[in-house]
Amino acid sequence: MKPVTKHVCDQIFRGTLWNCNNSSFIAPDFEEITDGALAIDSQGKILGVGTYTSLKKLFKAKKETHFKDSVLLPGFVDTHIHFPQMNQIGCHGESLLGWLEKYIYPEELRMSHPKQAERFSSLFFRELFQNGTTTSLVLSSSDAGSTDILFKSAKASGARAIIGKVSMDRLAPKELTRSVSQDKDHSEELISKWHGKEGRLFYALTPRFSPACSASMLKMLGELAQKHKGVRIQTHFSENTDEIQLVRKLFPKSKDYLHTYEDFGLLNERTVLAHCIHATSSEISRMAKLNVKVSHCPTSNLFLGSGLFPMDLFSKKEINMSVGTDIGAGTSFSLWTTLGAAYTIQRLRHQDVSTAQLFYLATLGGAKALGLENDIGNFEVGKKADVQVINWKKKAILKARMENSQTALDRFFSCLFHFEKDLIEAVFVNGKKVFAQL
Repeated sequence: MKPVTKHVCDQIFRGTLWNCNNSSFIAPDFEEITDGALAIDSQGKILGVGTYTSLKKLFKAKKETHFKDSVLLPGFVDTHIHFPQMNQIGCHGESLLGWLEKYIYPEELRMSHPKQAERFSSLFFRELFQNGTTTSLVLSSSDAGSTDILFKSAKASGARAIIGKVSMDRLAPKELTRSVSQDKDHSEELISKWHGKEGRLFYALTPRFSPACSASMLKMLGELAQKHKGVRIQTHFSENTDEIQLVRKLFPKSKDYLHTYEDFGLLNERTVLAHCIHATSSEISRMAKLNVKVSHCPTSNLFLGSGLFPMDLFSKKEINMSVGTDIGAGTSFSLWTTLGAAYTIQRLRHQDVSTAQLFYLATLGGAKALGLENDIGNFEVGKKADVQVINWKKKAILKARMENSQTALDRFFSCLFHFEKDLIEAVFVNGKKVFAQL
């Protein structure tokens, strides 16, 4: 009998695996593999997933790393976060519109300066890594230069990111607005330079929200969306009741808030709408028809008192949902903490969201929201090895909780409410270490 010929791989990661096999939010297929392993090639692609024993029979690795007391799970995907707001977490008082005027616009003006962007952009991605997030959909400031700096930091850090320069030509300080022609030129320059870079950096057209954009601005962005088919679109929608009233005042001919984007060709399978708390049944039906994606931002919604996201209404229409930290109205860079808040919001609504569904929202759901489900979102042969490693034994109370848990899902759920950054042992993007705990 001939010996089995082993395939050569670059490295094997060994440890307990938590994964969501290809599935949907309605019926997520969560799996735990004790003493599991990932075989990874030199380009960071996954060649094998399974038990360590089975993979050792198939692969000869140049290097093996055994995370003995840890769980390996896919890097989380944050589908809504503001870079220039990172220093404004926890600003007391005000609902959305007043909060923007009092805290956020002045801070975005400060963060538009190159020195500030350079100072904080590398910290921004490091903070994401420290919380297990490997991919993010990021709103930058309205300044093209600081957005370029943010892209450079994403490239240098090894992050996977989709970034957009915020577009607005009204209802903001003059220094933050841009004319339609300026915005078009700056957006196209950034698209040309960064979209598709290294296969992990992409561009997103980013109208702040329709009240901050004239009809001419929205029309121009819709035209860019048609011209650049791979570019994503991100914006805010139906977050706050005062915001909805403002939309009605500024767009009297539009039948509803969604129509202000729909009418300009800004809604399609590449669009991620953040919040969507107060969407009407008509708007939800049209979102489903247009294959628009939703980013649920629970800590932000609670902090600003915006409302409770009706997850069940979007689930019934099979609209893709994901989660965003929404820094800086959001209160934590951690999607672990964010998932805990998402659970709490549904309990307040007398609804439920299963533990497997929560796992799905931050992994495969996020990947699908960004059109990256063929590359990331779970551990599957052919996908990229974006991995976070959690050492749950570092925290005594979590260790006790985990050791008394009967199921893998119970263990994952407990981590949502015990999570601290120190539990992240290492983070990898494309199989390359981008963060390690000292």
